[in-house]
Amino acid sequence: MKSKDLISIVIPAYNSERTIVRCLESIFNQSYRPIEVIVINDGSSDKTAEIVNHYKSNKQSSSFYINLVNKPNNGAASCISVGLQLIKGSFFATIDSDDYLNEKCIETKINYLLCHPKCDMLLSNVIVLDKNLKVITGYENIGWAKHDGKEFFFDLLLDSNMAYKLSNFAIIRTSHLFKMIPKKKIIESREGQNFQIMLPASYKANVECINLPLMTIVASNNSHSKKRRSLKKAINRINNIEALICGIMLDIPSLSIAELENLKNQLHIKYLKEKCSLYYYYKKRKQILSTYDELVLLKGNTANEDTLYKNAKSKVFPLNLIIRKIFKL
Repeated sequence: MKSKDLISIVIPAYNSERTIVRCLESIFNQSYRPIEVIVINDGSSDKTAEIVNHYKSNKQSSSFYINLVNKPNNGAASCISVGLQLIKGSFFATIDSDDYLNEKCIETKINYLLCHPKCDMLLSNVIVLDKNLKVITGYENIGWAKHDGKEFFFDLLLDSNMAYKLSNFAIIRTSHLFKMIPKKKIIESREGQNFQIMLPASYKANVECINLPLMTIVASNNSHSKKRRSLKKAINRINNIEALICGIMLDIPSLSIAELENLKNQLHIKYLKEKCSLYYYYKKRKQILSTYDELVLLKGNTANEDTLYKNAKSKVFPLNLIIRKIFKL
């Protein structure tokens, strides 16, 4: 397919037989053409590959191309890396196999990008559903304003806006994407694949948003980010995510050593705060105190951590927490 105005959409799929058709249908029913869909079957043990092949045989055309790639299971990030090597379009996006698009989503976004040639990455609002396909309120009118790249990059990096953590079918110019990810691959972690695309793509970029809900996300309780974990596993996950983000930043072209060290410091403070709250929840006095001391050393403590520290220093800790909980103080 010719790359002019072509959008390439990468779909990581693992045991997606129940949702992949809905996702593909939402793309096929788009008012926009041409579209290239690359489904990366991540070692599924169900009928995902068979379903995609059947769909391809019935729906593929000169303006709607489906490429199915079968590979051993290694996580969604590895699927994105495979897809990045194959895309031919001028525009790139990725979508989870259980999410789906409003029928005007691609047309609306591509038209915007064609009319705004300086825009590197385009977002939109979303509708979020629970596993029973009921709307979860709070995401319908996120109301993102126009962002400069620096603002969006820092918000995404430091999580000051939870909405940025959602995959909202960001469409990125391929020329810009490969300028920021020249190796055409990302770190093959078990999570964080959308973050690995959006973080480098937003660095010193023109990031904009259409204030319309153009896609639907189905929130899964089985996702890595929503699993309930023991304290040890939760702390290990925080350490792994911090290491992953540092690895992502290390590969961003034109990010100076001084800026990298500053960002790593801010990131470390962010995750120390998360650890402090976790240790408090699990009533681990020693860990609270040592984590707080590190925060103070880095000048990253806030009133919240000061309160946790004060409570943990109490001679009746954690009994004071139990009393407060009983009497709802």
